[in-house]
Amino acid sequence: VTNTAGSQRLVYGSILVTSEKTRQETLIWSDSALYSMRYLGPPYTFGFSTLSNEVSIASPNSAITANGITYWMGNDKFYAYSGRVDTLPCALRQYVFDDFNLSQSDQVCAGTNEKYNEVWWFYPSSTSDYNDRYVVYNYLEKLWYYGDIARTAWLDSHILGFPWATYNNILVQHENGTNDGSINPPAGIPAYIESADFDIGEGDKFSAVNRVVPDVDFIGSVITNPSVTMTISTRNFPGQGFFINDNVANVSGSKATTQVYDYT
Repeated sequence: VTNTAGSQRLVYGSILVTSEKTRQETLIWSDSALYSMRYLGPPYTFGFSTLSNEVSIASPNSAITANGITYWMGNDKFYAYSGRVDTLPCALRQYVFDDFNLSQSDQVCAGTNEKYNEVWWFYPSSTSDYNDRYVVYNYLEKLWYYGDIARTAWLDSHILGFPWATYNNILVQHENGTNDGSINPPAGIPAYIESADFDIGEGDKFSAVNRVVPDVDFIGSVITNPSVTMTISTRNFPGQGFFINDNVANVSGSKATTQVYDYT
């Protein structure tokens, strides 16, 4: 024997799915467990310990480390490891996993956008054989958001200055410019942000909105008079449709209507 190569049998699971190098250890996933591999030195070189035998992982590329914490997508939930394994609270869990093509889960791809403190997962919806959606976790603000976009690989901005991604044999640069290069001449990407409902107490209270102060700027805009359209929608009860816009800006009786404003 001229080297320290050996073998170690890991007990839980039937296949090894992937690994992730972190600052102090290497994490190894089987299809049902997470292991830690640490350097010990001679004669055994590496030591192994079971961190959890009750986890799943969606794909070989669904784990990523950001800000010292490792995140990954499982078959029915999200996880985080920061010295211990935790289920990641997710307000979008039902939205993601109730419309998820589990038979194509090997395509799930994770990536970081550290400029904005985000972890991304691209995954196939139940009616798609390819990644067509994304879900994002903002680990600084502990917020989730989602959308429809096709991406099959991701590289953060550490080396090339901007995040890069791929889809349909095309290489795409993210966070650069205002268009996606799909048409000529270029045009801005149609985009919007919609919040969830604002909860008020336990549902036993109503709110009266007197003023909205937008936190918006137009730094980098190249048009003469930039503006954004803000829509404020109201309803009395959870699950009820929004009140339609009848151009009445104040409360009439017990009904407040949806209002649309251009903010400059």
